[in-house]
Amino acid sequence: MIRIFSKTAIHAAVIASFCGTAAVAQADSMPSKEEMWSIIQQQQKQISQLQKMVTSTDAKVESVAKTGSTGTKWSDKITISGTVEVDATTGENFAGVDNADLDVATAELSIDAQVAKQVSANVTLLYEESAGAVATQLDVDGATITIKDESVTPFYLTAGLMTLPFGVYETGTMSDPLTLELTETGDTAVLVGVDYMGFHADVYGFNGSSTKTGDEEKINKFGANLAYTLSQDAFTLNIGAGYLSGIEDSDGISGALGADNANMTDHVDAWNLHANVAMGPVTLSAEYVGLSDPVLNSTNAVLANLTNREPSAWSIGGDYALNLGGMDAGLHVAYSATDDAQHIGLAENRFAISGDLAIFENTTLAAEYATDEDYSTADGGTGADNHTATLRLGVSF
Repeated sequence: MIRIFSKTAIHAAVIASFCGTAAVAQADSMPSKEEMWSIIQQQQKQISQLQKMVTSTDAKVESVAKTGSTGTKWSDKITISGTVEVDATTGENFAGVDNADLDVATAELSIDAQVAKQVSANVTLLYEESAGAVATQLDVDGATITIKDESVTPFYLTAGLMTLPFGVYETGTMSDPLTLELTETGDTAVLVGVDYMGFHADVYGFNGSSTKTGDEEKINKFGANLAYTLSQDAFTLNIGAGYLSGIEDSDGISGALGADNANMTDHVDAWNLHANVAMGPVTLSAEYVGLSDPVLNSTNAVLANLTNREPSAWSIGGDYALNLGGMDAGLHVAYSATDDAQHIGLAENRFAISGDLAIFENTTLAAEYATDEDYSTADGGTGADNHTATLRLGVSF
C-alpha cells in the first residue's frame, strides 16, 4: 500500500515534534542556546526525511496512474505470432493418377513469454492438413524453457520439446528439400549452447523413441553443432557442421520403422555439413546429410533392405529478392537428391521453382512448380516422375 504524506502532515509532524520537545524542556528548565540549536537541527533532519518520503510517494502515485497497477502487466511479457497458409494444388503422382486438392498447408501459433530477465518460455502449436486427409491432429510442435543472459555470459540452456538442431534445411521454395525429409528429428532434449564473436556451438542430449533389442530406455543419445557466421555490410557467410547419434529417430526413418524401432541392432550416427551465403538480394545455400552406419533392425523387413547401405541426401538452392511496383517479391529455385533412400520412401531427386509477392502487409501470394523423380524399378522404386503445381495464400502475424 502506498502511503501519501501531504505538506500539512509534515507541518503537523514538525509542530508536534517541537511542542513535545518544548514540553519536556519546560518541565525541567528552559533549554540553553546549545540545546536549542540541537533541537532545531533534529527538527530540520525530520523535515528533510518527510520531504523525501513525499517526493517518493508522488512518483509512485504517478506510476500507478499510468500503468493501472504497481507492476508490469502480464500481457507485456507475452508475444503471440503465427502463420496461416492455404494451398490449391494440382498434379500427377508416381502412379500417373491426376489429383487436385485444397489444403491448409500450415496453421501455426507461437506463444513466447519473458517470465524473467534471464528466463523465457515458448509453446508452438502446429496443424498441417495432409493431402486428401479429412482431419489432421493439432500438435504441440514445441514447448521449451530457455535460461539466457547475454550481459552475464554467452552460454545459455534450453530444455523441452524441440526440433533438434541437426541440419539447417535452408530453402525459399514451398517444397521441403529431401535432406529435411531424411533427417529432421523432433524430441524432448536438454541443450547447452554458446554464441561468441560469430561462433556458435551447442551440445544436447535426448532419449528418442528407438531402443536396441533387449535394452532399456536410456538418455544415451546426443548431438553437437559447430558453426561460424561472418557478416560485413551486405555480405553474410554461415558455415557449419553437426553430428547426431540415433538418427533412426528422425521423422523419415522412424516412419519406415514403425513400431519396430524398439528392435534396433544398434543406434545410427549421422553427420551434417552446410553453407549459406547472402550477397545483397541473392542468397545461395548448400547442405549434405548422411548416415555413417547402415540402419540395422532385427525385425523390420523393409529396413532389412538397407543392410550395408548408408542413406544420404544433399541440396542446393538459390533465392533472389526484388521489388515489383513497390511490393516485395522473391524468386526461388531448389534441387535436392538422395542416395540409398528408396526403402525409406524418399524420391531420388526433387526440383522446385517458385515465386512470391507481398500483395498486402504480412500477406503473400505464391506459386510453385515441383517435380520428383523416383528410383528406378531395378533399385526398388517405381521409375516414374510426379508433378505438382501449387498456388498459396499465406499470412503471418
